[in-house]
Amino acid sequence: GGAADDAGGGTGRVDDARLAALLPAKIADLGDDFSGAVLVARDGRVVASAAAGYADRARKTRVGLDT
Repeated sequence: GGAADDAGGGTGRVDDARLAALLPAKIADLGDDFSGAVLVARDGRVVASAAAGYADRARKTRVGLDT
């Protein structure tokens, strides 16, 4: 299951701190299959954000939250 399954206690809802803690590992689990940025917002505010992979694989330029 997803983050909600892992940490929501069966309610399907994960608190903000837990979600922010889980996000990097979930993205890392995708390995080279994912390049990009993820932003999770709740009630109009950013709860978590992360970036992974390459913006340009040939030049080995990493993706960042500002790219």
